[in-house]
Amino acid sequence: MMWFRQLLCLIILVCAVSPSGAQSDSPLPRWELRQGGFYFRLNGVPSFVLGRNPTERTVEVFDKDFGVAVANGEKIVRVHLMHGISPNVSAGKVDEPWAAKWDRVFEAAERRGIAVIPVFTIWAQWNDGSNGEFWHVWQDNPYNAARGGPARSPSDLLQDTTCRRQWLAWLGELVQRWREHFCIVAWEPISEIDLVTGATPRAAAAFADQAARAIRRADPKRRPVTVSHSGIVDWPEVNGSRSVDIVQTHPYGE
Repeated sequence: MMWFRQLLCLIILVCAVSPSGAQSDSPLPRWELRQGGFYFRLNGVPSFVLGRNPTERTVEVFDKDFGVAVANGEKIVRVHLMHGISPNVSAGKVDEPWAAKWDRVFEAAERRGIAVIPVFTIWAQWNDGSNGEFWHVWQDNPYNAARGGPARSPSDLLQDTTCRRQWLAWLGELVQRWREHFCIVAWEPISEIDLVTGATPRAAAAFADQAARAIRRADPKRRPVTVSHSGIVDWPEVNGSRSVDIVQTHPYGE
Protein backbone atom coordinates (compact mmCIF):
# COMPACT_ATOMS: atom_id res chain seq x y z
CA MET A 1 0.00 0.00 0.00
CA MET A 2 2.97 2.34 0.37
CA TRP A 3 3.10 3.00 -3.38
CA PHE A 4 -0.62 3.80 -3.29
CA ARG A 5 -0.18 6.46 -0.61
CA GLN A 6 2.77 7.95 -2.46
CA LEU A 7 0.86 8.07 -5.73
CA LEU A 8 -2.11 9.84 -4.22
CA CYS A 9 0.10 12.55 -2.74
CA LEU A 10 0.26 14.03 -6.24
CA ILE A 11 -3.06 15.74 -5.77
CA ILE A 12 -1.84 18.93 -4.15
CA LEU A 13 1.53 19.48 -5.78
CA VAL A 14 0.68 23.11 -6.35
CA CYS A 15 3.74 24.17 -4.38
CA ALA A 16 5.66 24.97 -7.55
CA VAL A 17 4.76 28.61 -7.19
CA SER A 18 7.93 30.67 -7.28
CA PRO A 19 8.63 32.86 -4.25
CA SER A 20 8.73 36.52 -5.16
CA GLY A 21 12.00 37.10 -6.94
CA ALA A 22 13.69 34.06 -5.45
CA GLN A 23 13.95 32.06 -8.66
CA SER A 24 14.47 34.90 -11.11
CA ASP A 25 17.83 33.44 -12.18
CA SER A 26 16.33 30.01 -12.82
CA PRO A 27 15.70 28.60 -16.30
CA LEU A 28 12.64 26.80 -14.94
CA PRO A 29 9.16 28.03 -15.94
CA ARG A 30 7.73 30.63 -13.58
CA TRP A 31 4.63 29.67 -11.64
CA GLU A 32 2.51 32.12 -9.71
CA LEU A 33 -0.80 32.23 -7.89
CA ARG A 34 -2.33 35.67 -7.98
CA GLN A 35 -4.45 36.97 -5.15
CA GLY A 36 -8.06 35.93 -5.69
CA GLY A 37 -7.13 33.63 -8.55
CA PHE A 38 -8.53 30.12 -8.98
CA TYR A 39 -5.65 28.71 -11.04
CA PHE A 40 -1.89 28.82 -11.02
CA ARG A 41 -0.29 30.60 -13.94
CA LEU A 42 2.59 29.28 -15.99
CA ASN A 43 4.54 32.20 -17.43
CA GLY A 44 1.39 34.29 -17.06
CA VAL A 45 -1.05 31.76 -18.56
CA PRO A 46 -3.61 29.87 -16.36
CA SER A 47 -2.48 26.27 -16.12
CA PHE A 48 -2.65 23.10 -14.03
CA VAL A 49 0.39 21.94 -12.09
CA LEU A 50 1.20 18.30 -12.80
CA GLY A 51 3.76 16.25 -10.89
CA ARG A 52 4.61 13.02 -9.16
CA ASN A 53 6.37 11.52 -6.11
CA PRO A 54 9.15 9.35 -7.49
CA THR A 55 10.85 7.02 -5.00
CA GLU A 56 13.91 5.40 -6.51
CA ARG A 57 17.13 3.83 -5.24
CA THR A 58 19.65 5.28 -7.70
CA VAL A 59 20.41 8.63 -9.27
CA GLU A 60 20.21 7.06 -12.71
CA VAL A 61 16.65 5.84 -12.24
CA PHE A 62 15.60 9.24 -10.87
CA ASP A 63 17.05 10.83 -14.00
CA LYS A 64 15.04 8.42 -16.16
CA ASP A 65 11.87 9.27 -14.20
CA PHE A 66 12.50 12.97 -14.75
CA GLY A 67 12.77 12.37 -18.50
CA VAL A 68 9.45 10.51 -18.49
CA ALA A 69 7.86 13.31 -16.45
CA VAL A 70 8.99 15.95 -18.94
CA ALA A 71 7.71 13.87 -21.87
CA ASN A 72 4.30 13.74 -20.17
CA GLY A 73 4.15 17.49 -19.67
CA GLU A 74 4.85 17.36 -15.93
CA LYS A 75 6.66 20.21 -14.24
CA ILE A 76 7.45 19.18 -10.67
CA VAL A 77 8.47 16.30 -8.43
CA ARG A 78 8.19 15.90 -4.69
CA VAL A 79 10.99 13.69 -3.38
CA HIS A 80 11.06 12.03 0.05
CA LEU A 81 14.67 12.11 1.14
CA MET A 82 14.21 9.19 3.52
CA HIS A 83 12.89 6.77 0.87
CA GLY A 84 14.80 4.89 -1.80
CA ILE A 85 18.11 6.65 -1.27
CA SER A 86 18.17 6.35 2.52
CA PRO A 87 20.76 7.70 4.98
CA ASN A 88 22.74 5.48 7.30
CA VAL A 89 23.91 7.60 10.19
CA SER A 90 23.14 8.50 13.81
CA ALA A 91 20.67 11.17 14.94
CA GLY A 92 21.57 14.72 14.01
CA LYS A 93 24.42 13.77 11.69
CA VAL A 94 24.50 14.31 7.93
CA ASP A 95 25.35 11.20 5.96
CA GLU A 96 27.78 12.61 3.38
CA PRO A 97 27.49 9.83 0.75
CA TRP A 98 23.69 10.05 1.01
CA ALA A 99 23.68 13.84 0.68
CA ALA A 100 26.04 13.65 -2.29
CA LYS A 101 23.64 11.30 -4.10
CA TRP A 102 20.84 13.79 -3.60
CA ASP A 103 23.11 16.51 -5.00
CA ARG A 104 23.27 14.45 -8.17
CA VAL A 105 19.49 13.92 -8.20
CA PHE A 106 18.95 17.69 -8.01
CA GLU A 107 21.50 18.22 -10.78
CA ALA A 108 19.61 15.71 -12.93
CA ALA A 109 16.36 17.60 -12.29
CA GLU A 110 18.01 20.84 -13.33
CA ARG A 111 19.22 19.32 -16.58
CA ARG A 112 15.69 18.09 -17.30
CA GLY A 113 13.98 21.34 -16.33
CA ILE A 114 12.04 19.74 -13.47
CA ALA A 115 11.20 21.61 -10.27
CA VAL A 116 11.75 19.81 -6.95
CA ILE A 117 10.25 19.90 -3.47
CA PRO A 118 12.50 18.00 -1.03
CA VAL A 119 10.63 16.35 1.88
CA PHE A 120 12.98 15.88 4.83
CA THR A 121 10.97 13.44 6.90
CA ILE A 122 7.62 11.67 6.83
CA TRP A 123 5.06 10.93 9.52
CA ALA A 124 5.79 7.18 9.57
CA GLN A 125 9.26 7.82 11.00
CA TRP A 126 7.52 9.50 13.93
CA ASN A 127 4.63 7.09 14.43
CA ASP A 128 4.70 4.08 16.78
CA GLY A 129 1.45 2.52 15.60
CA SER A 130 -0.50 3.43 18.72
CA ASN A 131 -3.04 5.43 16.70
CA GLY A 132 -3.81 2.45 14.47
CA GLU A 133 -1.72 3.39 11.43
CA PHE A 134 -0.79 0.25 9.50
CA TRP A 135 2.60 1.56 8.33
CA HIS A 136 5.01 3.01 10.85
CA VAL A 137 8.78 2.83 11.22
CA TRP A 138 9.50 4.52 14.53
CA GLN A 139 11.38 1.38 15.53
CA ASP A 140 13.94 2.13 12.80
CA ASN A 141 14.29 5.86 13.46
CA PRO A 142 17.82 6.79 14.64
CA TYR A 143 16.29 9.41 16.94
CA ASN A 144 14.50 6.63 18.87
CA ALA A 145 16.05 6.13 22.31
CA ALA A 146 15.88 2.37 21.72
CA ARG A 147 18.42 2.91 18.93
CA GLY A 148 20.60 5.28 20.91
CA GLY A 149 18.80 8.48 19.95
CA PRO A 150 17.48 11.30 22.15
CA ALA A 151 13.71 10.67 21.81
CA ARG A 152 11.62 8.44 24.06
CA SER A 153 8.50 9.12 22.02
CA PRO A 154 7.84 10.18 18.41
CA SER A 155 6.06 13.25 19.77
CA ASP A 156 9.42 14.55 21.04
CA LEU A 157 9.90 15.95 17.52
CA LEU A 158 6.98 18.33 18.11
CA GLN A 159 8.16 19.52 21.53
CA ASP A 160 11.04 21.69 22.72
CA THR A 161 13.38 18.73 23.24
CA THR A 162 16.92 17.64 22.46
CA CYS A 163 15.42 15.53 19.67
CA ARG A 164 13.85 18.51 17.95
CA ARG A 165 16.92 20.69 18.38
CA GLN A 166 19.15 18.02 16.85
CA TRP A 167 16.72 17.42 13.99
CA LEU A 168 16.37 21.15 13.22
CA ALA A 169 20.16 21.57 13.17
CA TRP A 170 20.35 18.68 10.68
CA LEU A 171 17.60 20.29 8.60
CA GLY A 172 19.37 23.64 8.52
CA GLU A 173 22.68 22.06 7.53
CA LEU A 174 21.06 20.32 4.56
CA VAL A 175 19.14 23.39 3.41
CA GLN A 176 22.37 25.36 3.49
CA ARG A 177 24.07 22.64 1.45
CA TRP A 178 21.34 22.47 -1.19
CA ARG A 179 20.22 26.09 -1.36
CA GLU A 180 22.15 26.80 -4.58
CA HIS A 181 20.18 24.19 -6.55
CA PHE A 182 17.82 26.33 -8.64
CA CYS A 183 15.49 23.38 -9.24
CA ILE A 184 14.33 23.53 -5.59
CA VAL A 185 11.19 25.64 -5.46
CA ALA A 186 9.99 24.91 -1.92
CA TRP A 187 11.07 23.07 1.24
CA GLU A 188 8.86 20.55 3.03
CA PRO A 189 10.21 19.72 6.50
CA ILE A 190 7.66 16.96 7.16
CA SER A 191 4.96 15.12 5.25
CA GLU A 192 1.53 14.60 6.84
CA ILE A 193 2.32 16.07 10.21
CA ASP A 194 -1.12 15.21 11.59
CA LEU A 195 -0.17 11.49 11.65
CA VAL A 196 2.79 11.93 13.98
CA THR A 197 2.09 10.07 17.24
CA GLY A 198 0.78 12.58 19.78
CA ALA A 199 0.35 15.37 17.23
CA THR A 200 -1.99 18.21 18.12
CA PRO A 201 -2.70 21.38 16.14
CA ARG A 202 -0.79 23.49 18.64
CA ALA A 203 2.26 21.20 18.76
CA ALA A 204 2.30 20.83 14.97
CA ALA A 205 2.15 24.61 14.52
CA ALA A 206 5.04 25.09 16.96
CA PHE A 207 7.13 22.55 15.09
CA ALA A 208 6.29 24.10 11.71
CA ASP A 209 7.31 27.51 13.05
CA GLN A 210 10.67 26.26 14.30
CA ALA A 211 11.32 24.31 11.09
CA ALA A 212 10.50 27.36 8.98
CA ARG A 213 12.87 29.49 11.06
CA ALA A 214 15.67 26.97 10.56
CA ILE A 215 15.03 26.87 6.81
CA ARG A 216 14.92 30.64 6.40
CA ARG A 217 18.14 31.12 8.34
CA ALA A 218 19.82 28.73 5.89
CA ASP A 219 18.14 29.85 2.65
CA PRO A 220 18.59 33.53 1.77
CA LYS A 221 16.37 33.07 -1.32
CA ARG A 222 13.38 32.58 1.00
CA ARG A 223 11.76 29.83 -1.00
CA PRO A 224 8.35 28.80 0.37
CA VAL A 225 7.99 26.44 3.30
CA THR A 226 5.21 23.88 2.96
CA VAL A 227 3.72 21.28 5.27
CA SER A 228 1.13 18.65 4.46
CA HIS A 229 -1.82 16.89 6.09
CA SER A 230 -3.00 13.36 5.41
CA GLY A 231 -6.47 14.57 4.49
CA ILE A 232 -8.69 17.63 4.64
CA VAL A 233 -7.62 18.46 8.19
CA ASP A 234 -8.95 21.61 9.83
CA TRP A 235 -6.00 22.70 11.96
CA PRO A 236 -6.18 26.52 11.87
CA GLU A 237 -3.04 26.82 13.99
CA VAL A 238 -1.08 25.19 11.16
CA ASN A 239 -3.15 26.15 8.13
CA GLY A 240 -3.24 29.82 9.13
CA SER A 241 0.32 30.00 10.43
CA ARG A 242 2.45 32.89 9.22
CA SER A 243 5.38 30.48 9.24
CA VAL A 244 3.85 28.22 6.60
CA ASP A 245 3.60 29.56 3.06
CA ILE A 246 1.72 26.65 1.49
CA VAL A 247 -0.39 23.91 3.07
CA GLN A 248 -0.86 20.67 1.14
CA THR A 249 -3.86 18.38 1.56
CA HIS A 250 -3.55 14.69 0.66
CA PRO A 251 -7.09 13.23 0.55
CA TYR A 252 -6.86 9.48 -0.01
CA GLY A 253 -9.53 7.46 -1.78
CA GLU A 254 -10.66 4.10 -0.46
